[in-house]
Amino acid sequence: MTLLRRACLALLPLALLAGCAPGGARISPTPALTPDPTPAPTGEVIVHWDMLEEPEAPLMEAWGEGATEALIPSEDYGLLVPYIGREGNSWEGSGNWIYGLATRDGRMVTRAVYLDVRPLSWYDTRTYQNVDLPIYLLLQLGTDGAGEPCIWYGLAAEDGSWYTGQVFTGRACSSQYGVLMTTPEGDGVMIAPDGSQVFRWTAQNCPLPNFLNSPVLYMEAFQVAGPWLVYSEMGVGTGDTLYYADLRTGRAQREEPEDLSSYQTGPQPGVYYFPGGQYSRTDSAVIIRADDGESYTLPCDADDLVKLDGDRALLGMERPEGGDYRLVDMAGNVLSTRPTAFVEQHRAGTPALLAAYSYDEETYATYTTVLDRDGRALFTAQGYVGQYGDRLVYADEEYYRLCDLTGKDLLRIPRLGV
Repeated sequence: MTLLRRACLALLPLALLAGCAPGGARISPTPALTPDPTPAPTGEVIVHWDMLEEPEAPLMEAWGEGATEALIPSEDYGLLVPYIGREGNSWEGSGNWIYGLATRDGRMVTRAVYLDVRPLSWYDTRTYQNVDLPIYLLLQLGTDGAGEPCIWYGLAAEDGSWYTGQVFTGRACSSQYGVLMTTPEGDGVMIAPDGSQVFRWTAQNCPLPNFLNSPVLYMEAFQVAGPWLVYSEMGVGTGDTLYYADLRTGRAQREEPEDLSSYQTGPQPGVYYFPGGQYSRTDSAVIIRADDGESYTLPCDADDLVKLDGDRALLGMERPEGGDYRLVDMAGNVLSTRPTAFVEQHRAGTPALLAAYSYDEETYATYTTVLDRDGRALFTAQGYVGQYGDRLVYADEEYYRLCDLTGKDLLRIPRLGV
């Protein structure tokens, strides 16, 4: 999640506890045994099948002839998803997960070499929503020309059909037209969603003064609205001279574009968007209009926070000791009071599962219990659980796992590494 917030996604170990609470399984009292008055026949063998169950074994399969260090572009992978392959070393950040790319059925395409595999999106200033781009931003530790450690950035299609290599030093911005990256030479390169180069600004001819080599890149120096990058050396909103760069062509101008305001309207006041529709609220109700045209009204308290995803809502309050929410369907039925959030969904189109969090003060570990859409517990992990469409990525005490939404493992790598 930056995944986002974050340069690296961190997970901590926890035993997989299918269908149990974060603090451990709830043990029912063992009933007293009544002796069987009929002794077993002499020679009868009593088999304890529970003692013969085989423990989990690693589940690892590579694509083709084996996972490679760098992504080899291919049209045959289908959608790729990240997997956790190992922990970082002291150079990469001890305790941080290191990621690779795998197919949806769990075959490893690359080795675990990336500090992060980050799905990219662009921000729609008309709806205040992030919209997916079919691109992964790949972060990998390397060295610069002087031999000093640095992070190199690469872009890849989410289906692995193209890959730029780890050739960039940073990302300036994202838009619906692609991603503006920076190079070691100080150039700015706009890469389209299909992997093609839209334009290149060299360090000498960039139309935005100091844009590519100034610390203002990391301040409020620019905004993206539709195809326009609005830039000021002193920061947007300071009254300084503004520049307007067209991210479709790379050309810039000083005059405000005629259509700029149409991309800066924002949503109607009091209307909020969520995956699956939009909503507004009163002191006593949440009024939902789904993308399919259906409307729903859910009763709520005036101080309730509202979290929505498809046909499920979480209504309640954040508290210091943890969230106090109720999970409801669109008819207002309370399904569970256990979840406190939706699992962070990195790809639209699949409803997000739910999560309940807890913290162990003795081990300083954060637990995530993943629940289905009706609030039933599926499994427990330690730390972060990421959802990529219909796939989940997490770790427990023994394995790094890539699984489907029922918790069935597709890739299972021992925690000691591959």
